[in-house]
Amino acid sequence: MAASEQDRYLALTEHAPVGLFEMDAELQCVLVNQRFCAMTGLTPEAAMGDGWGAALHPDDVEAIAVEFSRAMQAGDDYRIEHRWVRPDGTVTWCLAVGKARRDAAGQVTGFLAVVTDVTAEHHTEARLAALLEASSDAIFIIDTDTTIRYVSPEMTRRYGWVADELIGTPGIDLLHPDDLGAAAEAMERLLAGGPGAQLRVEYRSRHRDGHFVPVEAVVTNCLDNEAIGGLVLNARDVTDRLRSEQLLTEAQEHYRRSVETADKGIWTIDPDNRTTFVNRRTAEMLGYSVDEMLGASLFAFMDDEGRTIWCENLERRRTGISEHHDFKFRHRDGHAIWTRLSTSPILGDDGSYEGATALVTDVTAQREIEEQLRYNEARLTALFEASSDIMAVLEPSGEWHASPAGTRILGYPMGFDPPGGILSLVHPDDLELAATAIQEMFEDCRSGHEPLRVRIRHLDGHYRWFDCTAKNQLDDPNVKGIVIIARDVTLQKEAQDAQRTAESRFRSAFERGPLGIALIGLDGRFMDVNPAFCKTVGRSRDELIGTESVLLVQDEDRERIVGEGRDRVLGDVAEVRPVWMRRPDGTIVWILADVALVPGATGEPDCIIALMADVTERKRLEERLEFQAFHDPLTKLPNRALLQDLMEQAWERRTSTGTLALLFVDLDRFKLVNDTLGHDAGDEVLLLAARRLAGSMRTGDTVARLGGDEFVVICEAICGRDEAVTIANRIRESLARTYRLSAGTAQVAASVGVAIDTDHVTVDDLLRDADVAAYRAKELGRDRVEVFNRVVGL
Repeated sequence: MAASEQDRYLALTEHAPVGLFEMDAELQCVLVNQRFCAMTGLTPEAAMGDGWGAALHPDDVEAIAVEFSRAMQAGDDYRIEHRWVRPDGTVTWCLAVGKARRDAAGQVTGFLAVVTDVTAEHHTEARLAALLEASSDAIFIIDTDTTIRYVSPEMTRRYGWVADELIGTPGIDLLHPDDLGAAAEAMERLLAGGPGAQLRVEYRSRHRDGHFVPVEAVVTNCLDNEAIGGLVLNARDVTDRLRSEQLLTEAQEHYRRSVETADKGIWTIDPDNRTTFVNRRTAEMLGYSVDEMLGASLFAFMDDEGRTIWCENLERRRTGISEHHDFKFRHRDGHAIWTRLSTSPILGDDGSYEGATALVTDVTAQREIEEQLRYNEARLTALFEASSDIMAVLEPSGEWHASPAGTRILGYPMGFDPPGGILSLVHPDDLELAATAIQEMFEDCRSGHEPLRVRIRHLDGHYRWFDCTAKNQLDDPNVKGIVIIARDVTLQKEAQDAQRTAESRFRSAFERGPLGIALIGLDGRFMDVNPAFCKTVGRSRDELIGTESVLLVQDEDRERIVGEGRDRVLGDVAEVRPVWMRRPDGTIVWILADVALVPGATGEPDCIIALMADVTERKRLEERLEFQAFHDPLTKLPNRALLQDLMEQAWERRTSTGTLALLFVDLDRFKLVNDTLGHDAGDEVLLLAARRLAGSMRTGDTVARLGGDEFVVICEAICGRDEAVTIANRIRESLARTYRLSAGTAQVAASVGVAIDTDHVTVDDLLRDADVAAYRAKELGRDRVEVFNRVVGL
């Protein structure tokens, strides 16, 4: 190499933005630049020879020796990530990529290494990983079709699944079959709620060994978040309900940042941007030979955007300012290559611009990694900010840092530090318990997953209930504190309290209520009954529990009762009708019962509740009232109202039973009995007449008192006129016999009108014709039978 080229090479090395480190075949340092010395804290003199090894971290020496030995034996390049320990004790992480130097015979004569500082990446990655590792929840990212895209390590620790077994599979396959319907409904509500919507659900998740684990999950709709683009599900094992609702299961698996630096190239141009020098790595990077690139314009390999940036910064280079920019070059085969150009101007002795030299790094892979890293960081940040739980780090000094959920739930601004520390926000009644738990966590004598339920004060002064878990991360240099996760369970606590109150009230009402109450299993057997129920049916609780409820009802009513009960349970409107049952002592009791389904904790039907009222007295009263409403109080015969209904029924049956006839009976000289013997005697005559009428009819005929001294007889299935007249004469003769009364004797006859259905339109027409015939019988001298004749109108 010419002296001028040697000087230029050394100048490029010295001003390179990355550390450069050259060793011979005995691993003796022969060259370092300023950036390397700044990174390791060594002076160039101290680094020479084997002095550079003094700055290596003791824990990395063996790995470095192994990698160097491999590279020397294989005659290959080396690549290793390790630590330098500076004289002041600080540690610097670096990525060293060494290119093997060879002599003319191809033997390795040493290495030229590019050393890049990656300390910041290591610290950021470790802190984010520690925060997620502290979570006690299993975290999923799923698509809208439940395909699993990500699961956290907690899925392996708690449920036995390895991430690779689940990624790409339908998450719904993990659910218990009985939970699929509820899960589908929950998914519909979450998607309908739009981006940002949250939903708390409970289901059973299948462990890898086959058993199911009850889980509570908070699902957040993050479909609009570019970093996530799915549904975030925080799932918690809630098997131990007595230990309260667990907070988020272990935080999702951290995303490890991987930043790789490509090998470096050197590219020199003149003031007209023509290539005056490139090394082999630059040519290999773009797919050309060195000779093909020499003399070619820089712009021949650069896209339009890169040309614009290069030209815009020309004046800066003319003044001697170095620059660092990413440019996209075009490879010989047409694909794009991203490079990072660290450009330094070349100035003449008079300060004039003579061109520039650039250190070229292939950062295509790094750009992809950085893009993925930004994506992962955005996902982690989005998960952190979207979490429905408060995540906080409490340091031994009392200083604490909380996630945005603290602002959303408790109202305090970010960075709020109460004068009395975090414990000043705890309810006085819970303070001792909380202080003890924190102390035990700092002393590392308390399980990190032991939940603690306490009340914490909101900004407006009211208190909210939280379930808290914690993890001791004091030994983690990136955390140095206790990681606390607090879930707001205020609504759950209120619901539990309300449920206990409701259960107490129900039990009191159940035991003391005047109505009979029974809980019946879905198999129809009694699960529990109250004292009022036992009293109504005349059986003890022990006799009833476990027996079929329908056995209390009489055989002839069971099918109807079961059908009506099923209709009411299913929500169909069904009339609740009284039913009678016989007690063991033989007494009859009428009951009115209603039933309804009682849902269980999952919303599925758990049992049936039956309410029973003893309506025996009411039933008897109703029967008496009904009889009085439709029967004559004196003769106990059907009255006018019931007669109309009986005639209508007979009218409807006449097509199947034969001809229908109505007999209109009007007592003769009845008024004379009332006038001479008194109304009591008249009542006796009416009562005796009713008995004689009943005794004169055929089986199946019906007699009713129309009013006063008028009666109507309904004769169905009459064979013809002669049979109707025979019945009418039998009635007339019976009524004509002497009446022996309390006040003496009386002689009363009857005029009977007969109407036989021929082509009558209504039964009322038939009754009218019978009445006309009876009136005609009276006109013709009484005590006789007349048949209505439509031809003559009689």
